Amino acid sequence: MTIPDTLRDLLSDLEAALEDHSFALHRARRAALPLQERLAVVRASHGSWERLEAAQRALERAAGSAI
Repeated sequence: MTIPDTLRDLLSDLEAALEDHSFALHRARRAALPLQERLAVVRASHGSWERLEAAQRALERAAGSAI
């Protein structure tokens, strides 16, 4: 796999992780949810946040090695 292909894959991974986390936050903002359910959604979003951070780190490592 070439560097551009790797970067494209890593960017796709980052974008997917960002979409997942964004959706979780969107759910937590819903005014119709009671406070406890909103807090549960926020707690449950921890995994999507970790995936987002991991995808960002992988992209930064690849970008650093490509320079």
